[in-house]
Amino acid sequence: MLAAALFDLDGTLVDTNDMHVRAWHAALRAHGFHVAPDRIAVEVGKGGDQLVPDLLGQGAEREAGDALRRAHDEVFTRLAEHEGIL
Repeated sequence: MLAAALFDLDGTLVDTNDMHVRAWHAALRAHGFHVAPDRIAVEVGKGGDQLVPDLLGQGAEREAGDALRRAHDEVFTRLAEHEGIL
């Protein structure tokens, strides 16, 4: 029987910033956007609804924001599973 579940949403126990950078980088490239990982890194910590327009502008947010967020989530999940975090 499971006695407890622990969620580390803010990176206190596991630093996932690099995985988020890698996931955003892959998602952006898959949709034709070329943004340097170091530029993405300064935006990590924001929600995708803020990160996408801050990186790419409102036009890209309207046209591709939802698809980029879905792609990020898919890549991040694969990375986390591979790293044994999920």
